[in-house]
Amino acid sequence: SSGINAEYGGARSSKDLKAFKSSKKELEVLYKQLLDECSSVSKKIVAFAPTLTDRVAELTRREGERKSIISSVSALADKVQADKISRSAYESQEGPLLSKLYAAQSNIEDALAVL
Repeated sequence: SSGINAEYGGARSSKDLKAFKSSKKELEVLYKQLLDECSSVSKKIVAFAPTLTDRVAELTRREGERKSIISSVSALADKVQADKISRSAYESQEGPLLSKLYAAQSNIEDALAVL
């Protein structure tokens, strides 16, 4: 996930709209691949250890929360790139979203540690 965060961070700070959109698209492809791999692993875990079904479901729920936050940050970045909001408004809204994102990441890591 640090690779995803680094990729997103690079895209977010890019001043070139075309590069931003390209990086965003690459990020979305990487994220989809990650979700597909997670889904596959989750199915294998449940098949081999049915007692872990609740933990896998909790991990899936937390990942959904993280995805929602990432979508919010992405939408915010799109707004500033399209001049729909000011840079200062973007920065004031970005901080709380990133805090939520880091908390969500920490929750996911905690859930993985229990597996």
